[in-house]
Amino acid sequence: MSATGTGFFDSLFRVNHYVILGEYHGSSQISRLTKQLLPLYAKHGGRLFGLEIGPMASRILNSGIETAPAGNFLGRLNRTYSLNTSKRKFTPIPFFKSHLDADFLQTANDHELTTVGFDQEYLFSYLLLIDTLIAHIPAQDTQGTRMARTLRDTIDSYVQGEVLHINSSGKEGEKLSIRFQESRYVQKSLARLAGINGDIEAITASLQRSNTIYYHHATRDWWNSNRLRTENFIDNFRSVFLQDGKISDERLFLKIGGLHAAKGMNAYYRYDIGNIIHETARLTGRRSVHIAIIDRYWLETDSEVIDLLADSTSWHAQNFHQLLQAGQPDQWTIIDLDKIRKQGLYLENVHETVRKYFERYDLFIIPPADREPELFTNE
Repeated sequence: MSATGTGFFDSLFRVNHYVILGEYHGSSQISRLTKQLLPLYAKHGGRLFGLEIGPMASRILNSGIETAPAGNFLGRLNRTYSLNTSKRKFTPIPFFKSHLDADFLQTANDHELTTVGFDQEYLFSYLLLIDTLIAHIPAQDTQGTRMARTLRDTIDSYVQGEVLHINSSGKEGEKLSIRFQESRYVQKSLARLAGINGDIEAITASLQRSNTIYYHHATRDWWNSNRLRTENFIDNFRSVFLQDGKISDERLFLKIGGLHAAKGMNAYYRYDIGNIIHETARLTGRRSVHIAIIDRYWLETDSEVIDLLADSTSWHAQNFHQLLQAGQPDQWTIIDLDKIRKQGLYLENVHETVRKYFERYDLFIIPPADREPELFTNE
C-alpha cells in the first residue's frame, strides 16, 4: 500500500470506532487489502476482527491458529472437510479457501486480533461441527460418544446425498438442510447431546439455528430465511457488544458482504448488522464507516483484462456506471460518498441504485483487476 493509501486508512481507523468493509465474495484483491488493513486497525487499539462466518467457526479458527501457522491449519481443514462436486468446491469455513485468505488470517493472529463470527454456521461445516462436538464429550461418556458418531454417520449420508443433488441439478443447500430439519432422529440426538455440557449445547444450538435459516431458503420461504438470518446477525452482535446491559467499548473491524454492511434498510428490506452498528455508534457518540466494494475489471485465466462496463446491458453498467467509471485496472480507487452526499442524493440525473448507495454507505471502493482465488488444500 502506498503512503497515500496508508495515510487514508490509518485516519479511517483512528476516527471511526467501527469499520465495516462491505465486500463481494470470491475476490483475491479484497483479501490482499484486508491483510494491509489489519495492522492499521490493531495500531488504533482494535482487538476484534469480525467475519461473515458462524460463532463456532470463528472459535475453530482462533484455536487452530494458536497451534499452527494459518496456512498449515487451513490446508489441513480444507483437505479433510472440503466438499467436491462437479460444479464447485465448498470449504468447511466459507471465504477461507486460498493462500491469500490464510495470509490475512495469519496477520490477524500476529497482531493479537480475535476473530468473531456474526453469521450462521455454514451448511457444509456440519461434519466439522459434529467432530468438534465429539471432541467435547468426556472420555468416560462412551454412550454419548457412540450417539454422536452415529449422528455423524447419518449427517455424512445427507452430505453425500447433497453432492449427488448438486451434480444433477446445480442447486445447493436443498436436500441436506431439509433432511436435517425434518429428521426426528437428528433432532432428538442433538437434544440429548446438548445436555452433556455447555460447550456441546452451544454447538447444537448454533447448528439448529443455522439449519432453520437454510431450511426456509430450501423450501422457498426466502422472506423468513432472510428475516431469521438478520436476527441471527443482530443476536450475535448483541452477545459480543452488550454485557450486563452496557455497550462494550471494544472497537470492531468487520469484513462482511456488502448487503449486510448497509446503514438503514438494505436491499432485502432488512435492518441488518450494518444498521445496528451504525445506530450503536450514534447512540454512544462514536463513529462508524460503511464501505461498499464493487469490481469493474476482471482477469480471465489467460490474464486478459475484462471491463465489466463494456457490456452496456450488464448489471454493473446498468446500475453503477456513474461510480465505476472512475475505476482503473491497475490501481485502487476510493470515492468518498460522504463528501458528495448532497449531490448524490438530490441531483435528478443520479441513478436510483447509486442514490441508495449514498444513503447506505460512506465510501465506495473499486479494486484493480480482480480474479477468483484458487482453493488450496496443501500444507
